[in-house]
Amino acid sequence: MKKTVPVDGLLKSAKGCYELLTKHGVPHAVIGSIAVYLHGYERKIRGYRDVDVLVREMDRRRTEQLFLAEGFTKDKRDGYRDARGQSVGLCTNEDYANRPFPDPEDRSLFQEIEGVRVPTLKQLMTIKLKAVKYFAEHPTQNPRKRQRNEKHREDVRGLIVSKSLTEDFAEGLPDSLRDYYLKLLTEAGKSGDDQTLDGT
Repeated sequence: MKKTVPVDGLLKSAKGCYELLTKHGVPHAVIGSIAVYLHGYERKIRGYRDVDVLVREMDRRRTEQLFLAEGFTKDKRDGYRDARGQSVGLCTNEDYANRPFPDPEDRSLFQEIEGVRVPTLKQLMTIKLKAVKYFAEHPTQNPRKRQRNEKHREDVRGLIVSKSLTEDFAEGLPDSLRDYYLKLLTEAGKSGDDQTLDGT
């Protein structure tokens, strides 16, 4: 498991990725914990480990080449280490057939916050809730997967609290995700944003 690291360093790396990929015209966005942070929720439990960069499948190879030319090195797993030594993960909009990410070329689905391109709040919540739904439909005893599930749930609940979201927010979500949002909305109201959810 990756160790948690200070968020400031990851933000610098996220901005570096933004500048690099924007310069070369590669549609992209930063997703995951850094996107959650930039939308206003600072994790109390899981911490921060890496920068997750989303590109189109057709741009994966080009992005990898740009990373390497910029001095990134391949990590032991599927990710990279940038010149600052920060961990950078790379994923595409086609990586998860059962819960695909939004197309980073669609400008209406993304916004810039503090020099980093991230999904809009609606899209970020959709990404997180798709993961919550997936894990609910595919129960597992695998500790790592259970931890991922709890991480996604914590992020949704934290965004609900930090953005003061209500039941009305569900109206803009896909029908299949609304019940999951409403359940987490209820749990957020009961437990606050500094405790874990057990996924039950």
